[in-house]
Parts: sequence; structure tokens; C-alpha cells
Amino acid sequence: MLKRRRSDILRLNSPLLAIYESLIPPVEEKAKQKQLLALLEKLVCKEWPEAWLYLYGSCENSFEVSKSEIDICLAFNEDIHDKSEILLKLADILQSDNLQNVQALTRARVPIVKLMDPVTEISCDMRKQCLGCSKYKASTRLCKDRCKITAVGFYCETLGQVQRSECNLPRNSI
Repeated sequence: MLKRRRSDILRLNSPLLAIYESLIPPVEEKAKQKQLLALLEKLVCKEWPEAWLYLYGSCENSFEVSKSEIDICLAFNEDIHDKSEILLKLADILQSDNLQNVQALTRARVPIVKLMDPVTEISCDMRKQCLGCSKYKASTRLCKDRCKITAVGFYCETLGQVQRSECNLPRNSI
């Protein structure tokens, strides 16, 4: 029973690793994401010098796959109550810089501005962060840490199964 289980693990290992590796964004794509983030920071800081941008969600917590959109949060030091006004102004700024498919979704449950950069060909969702509301950043960090722990746990469990099955082979007994 253990020997068959071990061969199943080893047989599935290569195809699963191939699928995993095919989903990892290439280095060039990560560079394009940084390029887009730098462009957006430049545009945002012209209008709101006190504002900053940060990544959150799958593009920050290791759950990102190749060709996925990026999630960016627009944060301010002071509380700006009218999110709709900020997002509409942001959409105007982004459209004036030739970004494509710019849409301000101000009536959505989580109001965002959607856009696509024609240079990097990356889609993006931007939202405004509430003052003192860092739950998105904290959630991203927790997911990232959990992913690392889960991967280490899976590796240890798989390694343990392989080693146990090796120990149980007659040729390895004393």
C-alpha cells in the first residue's frame, strides 16, 4: 500500500510541478508590473503629493498567476470622505495619460477604477484606502504567510511519506 502511494506521489510530482511553473509570472511580467506601478505613482503624486500606492491581493501574496491583473490601493495620510469624487478624478487623470478601458465603478460594493496599460498590456484595479483601514494589506500579508507555511507543510508531509515508505522496504531493514 505504501509503495503504491509513494509511486503515485512521484508520478504526480512532475506534472503538478509543470502546471505550477507554467502559472508563475515570468520575470519580465513582474518588471512590467513595476513599470506600471511607477507610472501610476507618478500620475497620482502630481495630483495628490501626499498619496502613495501599494500592491495588495494576489499580485502581492504569491497567489498570482501569469497574465493576471494587479490590484493597487491608493492611500492618503488624511481621511478623504468622498471616495466617488476621488475615483472619478483618478479616472480622469488616468484617461488623460492614454491608459485604456478606464472605468470608475463608484457604485460597486468596493468602488474601484479599472484600467489597462497599452504599453505593458496589464490590467489593473485601483481602490482608495480608508484612513486607518489596513485590513487589505493585513489580509494580503496573512495569505502570503499562510501560503509559505502550507507549502513547507506539504513539502514536509510529502518528504515524510517518501522517507517512511523507503524505511519500510525490505532491502532497507537491518
